[in-house]
Amino acid sequence: MHTTSNLIQLRILIIGLVVFYLPVNLLAQSGERISKEVDIAFGIVNFDLAENETSLEGDNVDTEAATVTGSIPSLSFNYKLASTTTRAFYAKFVTPISSADGNTILMGGVGLEFYIKSFSSKVNFDDGLSSIKIIPKYRFFWGVDLLLGSVAYTTDTDQSTDIFIEIAAQGGFAYNFSETWGLKTNVSFGQGIGILTSSTLVQFFVGASYFLD
Repeated sequence: MHTTSNLIQLRILIIGLVVFYLPVNLLAQSGERISKEVDIAFGIVNFDLAENETSLEGDNVDTEAATVTGSIPSLSFNYKLASTTTRAFYAKFVTPISSADGNTILMGGVGLEFYIKSFSSKVNFDDGLSSIKIIPKYRFFWGVDLLLGSVAYTTDTDQSTDIFIEIAAQGGFAYNFSETWGLKTNVSFGQGIGILTSSTLVQFFVGASYFLD
């Protein structure tokens, strides 16, 4: 019941954020043209997973819920769908590139970033008489991710799979060394709530960012 209640609260929170906050606050002002951005990064997904006791099959009351921990080398892809000068709404996809121990996690979803004393992307201001292009050199940000994922994990006795929803807090730093290319790093800490499992995930990625226009 506790897990179900938490899941309902998380869904209400994120749906409210996306449906009501996004249309009002992620519209560029008149005269602003904010570049789209794509990021690709390499990193590690660390996870600590535990099977829910209520998900165990059979009538053997002595059966213990399994726990699994591990680190999965992964690739992360981000694409900004909409932005203002200080906020960005993006799609995110994380895929494993190695599964030597039999554990894999695949995730995809959306996120919202807030930039601290810096622009979210390359910005062009044009009032019809003059234009200004601003390319932020340093960007600091924090945000939240909502991801749907699938996990395959190996215990001492079996291999199982599950589907989960993760909500994560994340933050990071970007450094642009040219008009279009930059270096971006971020770390996130999230809680996964699945049908059969509960998990804690810590992700760390370093990679490249590219302004599309």
